[in-house]
Amino acid sequence: MSDKMNDFLKWFNNPSQREDREKAMEMSGIPLEIRTRRLLTELRYTVSRAYYQSEEENVRELDFLATKQLGQCPLARGQIAFSLHVLGECKHSSTHDFFAFQAEQVENMLLLSAFPLLFSRETITSAPFSSVLGSLKYHFAFPFVTDRIVEVHADNYKTRNKKNYEDEMTHGACEALLSASIHFKNMNQKLYDIERRRLFSPLQNDYRQISEKMPGATPRQLVKQLIRNNPVTIWDDFSYFPVTFGVPMLVIDDNRGLVTTVLRDDGSVMFKDDVGLVLYPYVPENIQQFQEVGAVGTLPVIICKCSSITNAVKVIEDGSVKVIEQFKALLRARPESLLEEYLVTEIQLQRKEGIL
Repeated sequence: MSDKMNDFLKWFNNPSQREDREKAMEMSGIPLEIRTRRLLTELRYTVSRAYYQSEEENVRELDFLATKQLGQCPLARGQIAFSLHVLGECKHSSTHDFFAFQAEQVENMLLLSAFPLLFSRETITSAPFSSVLGSLKYHFAFPFVTDRIVEVHADNYKTRNKKNYEDEMTHGACEALLSASIHFKNMNQKLYDIERRRLFSPLQNDYRQISEKMPGATPRQLVKQLIRNNPVTIWDDFSYFPVTFGVPMLVIDDNRGLVTTVLRDDGSVMFKDDVGLVLYPYVPENIQQFQEVGAVGTLPVIICKCSSITNAVKVIEDGSVKVIEQFKALLRARPESLLEEYLVTEIQLQRKEGIL
């Protein structure tokens, strides 16, 4: 038997040393990741670890990617399929509690925050869909909104150093979630682009003829005429349209505080409640990178304790159902709306590429 094997057996067969290593493993944060994935699986999500490419072209690991089908909306000869992607980071700390200061301008913050993220290229968040998608204010009932997270050492709370009264863990996780969101949006876009181009291909000649007859017309005006020219056949291939919502989430330990904090009028601080769930509209470092994911104003990140994942998912799903129901009502009133957006997007892309 090798010396290395002897070294292993010495601690593995020693109850005290074995227990020490088990506790060290618990402190690594890996159990938090596994427990989070387990809870989401119990909530009927398909869950796994995932990898994404950062802005620096480095491949990084995402602690969990949880996906779920949310529902369908019938089209003339097909359906829209809505799905949810929860992109998550887990942050373990044996020393620091999280203090969430109440946001000062909640109304404006919620109106400016795009939620959920939309992992497609279509401009369905623009008119006439702007009142339907991307409304934290009208669709999602988060109990507390914070615009400042402060991480404080539980014992050395009087010491002000670079890792005390800062947001190092939160900031790092939010930046990772932004990079992951961009990666998965780009990945979805590539798949959707192939299908969209296939749909538009048999209409290209008709589109060119319309363009010649309507010089100076906008892509939307041209598309409206294209649909009028092909009122039946244009729907034959438009049988399936996927809409993917993206939700960034940061999960922390149950044994750490997530404390709602208020600043009184006289400047004094009041700790209110230890809660399980807050919404954090995060302002990223790189505004250009931020715009790539289609977010507006801030990137809303759900911060929750592991035991509150069920509550967080309920808020997400209840809000998403409201969005989908309003989306269905809009399409019943204007069934051609989504098809217009689909074709306008393709024309804009092909013009950009010099094809049209």
